Amino acid sequence: MLRKLILYFLFFAIYSLNLQAQVGIALSGVKSPSITNTGANIVGSSATHWVVSDGNFILDSPFAVKAATMDNLTIAPGGSLTLTPATCLTVSETLTNNNTSETGIWVKSDSTGTGSLITAAATPSGIAAAARWMSAGKWNLVSSPITQTVSAFLSANPAIETNGVLRTMMDYNPGQNYWNRFFTTGAGDGVLSDGRGFAMHIGPASTAVTFTGSLQAGTLTATGLTPGAWNCVGNPYTSAIGINAASLAVNDFLSVNLGASPNIDPSFGAIYIWEQPDASSNQIGGYTVISNVPVSSPAFNIQQGQAFMIKTTATATSVDFNHDMQLHIPNLALKSSAISWPVIQLSVTVNSQKSTTYLAFNDQMTKGLDPTYDVGMLHTNAPLSVYTRLVEDNGVPFVIQSLPGSSISKYVIPVGLESTAGGVVIFSAKTISLPADCKVILEDKATKTFTDLKLGVYKATITANSPITDRFLLHTSAETINNLPVMPNELNAYVFENMEIHIVGPITSQAVATLFDALGRVVLTNKLNEGDFNSIPTPSMSSGLYLLRVADHEVIHSFKLLIKQ
Repeated sequence: MLRKLILYFLFFAIYSLNLQAQVGIALSGVKSPSITNTGANIVGSSATHWVVSDGNFILDSPFAVKAATMDNLTIAPGGSLTLTPATCLTVSETLTNNNTSETGIWVKSDSTGTGSLITAAATPSGIAAAARWMSAGKWNLVSSPITQTVSAFLSANPAIETNGVLRTMMDYNPGQNYWNRFFTTGAGDGVLSDGRGFAMHIGPASTAVTFTGSLQAGTLTATGLTPGAWNCVGNPYTSAIGINAASLAVNDFLSVNLGASPNIDPSFGAIYIWEQPDASSNQIGGYTVISNVPVSSPAFNIQQGQAFMIKTTATATSVDFNHDMQLHIPNLALKSSAISWPVIQLSVTVNSQKSTTYLAFNDQMTKGLDPTYDVGMLHTNAPLSVYTRLVEDNGVPFVIQSLPGSSISKYVIPVGLESTAGGVVIFSAKTISLPADCKVILEDKATKTFTDLKLGVYKATITANSPITDRFLLHTSAETINNLPVMPNELNAYVFENMEIHIVGPITSQAVATLFDALGRVVLTNKLNEGDFNSIPTPSMSSGLYLLRVADHEVIHSFKLLIKQ
């Protein structure tokens, strides 16, 4: 009997060393697990059918080591499987979990990373738990890799802050374009499943929140979305997924949902990831846009638990996820990316606020809409936004615009600006891989000035709460400023401090200004003075959108104006 015990422990020790050597897996736990391979012996990183019959089988492999792969894995009622934050495991056929406890399968997460589990196309059985690490005191957009009720999730995670009877977790209302009320711990807030996204805020200490229920795998569809609106969705798997065409995943989210019958609006062919305000760089709390344009780096993947915003087409009520989007990157940050195009990064600053828009150049692009390469702006309550219009304008403001590289020194691009505060705006530009002779020249039509932003910044004064759509142009030119074509003298009109309408530009003594409300009714008519500047008081007008028409002899100029009292 003693001899048999010695042989058994010797066998197990040799087996453990072999497993570590071949797959980079270390076994640990309260007691040694009983794991057997009912098929072929493990070779390299592949096995046929492994069974964990007793104890806790812990995978603890460094990211640099090749991920473990098993064709089939069964967890017996007395066994369990734990994946540490550094672990990658693929079960390529079936995963059967007969342990009914919450941690029969346990995918862990901490500040260094998140365990990564990829299962077969068929939905795995049994109960599992998956964690997601969250930084203290910040809002995050979150999705669950587990099917679970919202009320059960909130009850199990006290780190999600409490505000009276409310919890700091909410979902998005696409129809009204705002976040709904905070959830309570009641049973009326739905289910975490199939790529549904939420906003979540935890208390003063960074920690992991835990999802418990049924693992999600295979082909999944986030349903119930609102057509033609912004919707919050997210990664539904216990692994990272590829987002854009440069990802190493077999499929990527944008390609799948922007195919022949797109789910995502082609003018907004990207995902939008929430970013916190960063006081050190004066960045506004808003959304980082991830498309196929390599404005920061070519490949982009997102970690399990990460949600984001997308804009659906006028008919789409869902977006799709599939198994081929999954890949192992356990040390991928919760917001992360993996530059070869010439890029202009145009930034504006007002007081401590900053906003940025991008122009990218590649000969496969056009001057019109290139889905997933031209990306529209998500309007938020951000106090400052800068954007461009397509050279072949389709009426949408864009945060990323891609243009043919062969004409890089010949473009004139409209620049738009929205500021709630107003004041002195500072324009600056950063360039990447731009030809040395290509200048980045900002034209201010109101002051008739040109500034090369590769050499310095440009300052101008703007009014508060008055969108600027036709004052600024960006020239990408090899010409000197003196040789640039001067734009024809044009009128510009804007609302100044919601008390006056200013009309800037040359007019004659015959010019008349007429203001119409949204119903087409005449609100006022003013005869203008000859010269370059006229002011029309508007002290008693209601808030709303108005149309200003300036008629000067046979020439008529029209402007849309927003007045807020």
